[in-house]
Amino acid sequence: MTYRLDASHATYDEVRITNTGTVPLPTGTTITWVVQNRSTSAATLTFISGGLNGVSASVSSIGIAAGGTATITFTLTAPLAPGAALYWRYSITGWNYASRVTVNGCPGATACLSSNGYTPGTACPTAGGGGARLARPTSFPDPSEVPPKTAPLTP
Repeated sequence: MTYRLDASHATYDEVRITNTGTVPLPTGTTITWVVQNRSTSAATLTFISGGLNGVSASVSSIGIAAGGTATITFTLTAPLAPGAALYWRYSITGWNYASRVTVNGCPGATACLSSNGYTPGTACPTAGGGGARLARPTSFPDPSEVPPKTAPLTP
């Protein structure tokens, strides 16, 4: 498996997984994605319209507390043949997160992908990552109001 995070778009990021093996992954294979919000305020992660290719997601939108994590499960909707790819596209408030992607049932098929604005990386969610417990419910941003990333700085 190869894993790629494309953070070059102003209004969404994309995780793409390519099957580099010699056998197809069967329909129904699950993928676990743990996302940690590295922002100092609550975030909302939302899959963009038409942003799932080859998978279905357990949620369409999820709130993540500042410093907290969320777990999303994807399910393959068709076999993933050798050389084929699947992807998901999403927006997240603040555009600053670390994540771990695991293709379940494939030993060692795990990767860490992170982003801060337009800069992708390979940081994993930190241990704990549950975020502080609050005495009152956290208010999460409206997913329709996630602003685009600011323009990347040019040296």
